Amino acid sequence: MSSTQAPLRSPNRESQPRTRLPGVGARLSHGWRQARRIFHLLIGITFLFLAAAGATLSYSEWRAHVEAPANGIWRFAILASFTLLLVIFGVHSIAKARSVR
Repeated sequence: MSSTQAPLRSPNRESQPRTRLPGVGARLSHGWRQARRIFHLLIGITFLFLAAAGATLSYSEWRAHVEAPANGIWRFAILASFTLLLVIFGVHSIAKARSVR
């Protein structure tokens, strides 16, 4: 055998293809996707519950403003805008849960 020729390899275990479990990757991918969907859905529901609590507080601040307008409308405006922000976050998170791929 000359120095430029590679020696012939005998068949061994390393050159044979390894056996794989069929469908494990697809199942893990599907499970991960479902977990992300549930996570986004739960976060969206949490935001909407917090927005409902904010709506009740906003209503009570509005009633307080109507009874005593000298106090100003700032507390109501801040609570109402925060409640609106929570609603936006909740709706966005639920929409994201429906579109996870």
